Amino acid sequence: MNIGKKRRKYKSSGQILMIPTGDIHPNPEQPRREISYERLLELAQSIDENGLLHPITVTFIGDEPMLVAGERRLRAAIIAGMRDIPCIEVEADESRAALLTLIENIQRENMNCFEEAEGIRRLIMVHGLTQEEAANKLGCAQSTVANRLRILRLSPEEREVILKEGLTERHARALLRIEPGSKRWGALLRMAQSHLNVAQSERLVDELLEDEQTAEK
Repeated sequence: MNIGKKRRKYKSSGQILMIPTGDIHPNPEQPRREISYERLLELAQSIDENGLLHPITVTFIGDEPMLVAGERRLRAAIIAGMRDIPCIEVEADESRAALLTLIENIQRENMNCFEEAEGIRRLIMVHGLTQEEAANKLGCAQSTVANRLRILRLSPEEREVILKEGLTERHARALLRIEPGSKRWGALLRMAQSHLNVAQSERLVDELLEDEQTAEK
């Protein structure tokens, strides 16, 4: 891949490039799949009133700028009517651009746990990393990566309930102790409807598993 250097056709303010929003290509490795339009409108209003406080990050593929990090800010800036947006350039091949995008989203953009897990899974699969190598790149323990990947075993319907009801990754991991099926689905609904915290949810799972073992005797 041809990684370009700073493009002089864009006016610069210090180390910041001012690039027309329409020139910036989307990042195909973007891990975030859902962005609330209401939240975008809130961010757009803030940008309109206060300006964009944090530049987005781009890399150049040939002469073309591609977004590395800051998709929410870019979309909100467009809604706010910004023609040019401040950008910081990084030199990155496809693998590093994907890594930077994932790290930026985890650190700044408040992705949900399933989006983070999907991003890590894609990083591992596309770039041929082990869990340990991915953990080193992300600055976390291998067990953290393993736990994130485990929650992808939940069905789309189970994930939807977890996100809609504001449950956490630890709720998701507790559910995984139950085999897929009606019993797990029932446990999830009880967690959601009774607003159980993590400790209460883990006790619920313990009780269900104990009942199952007793019935088998």
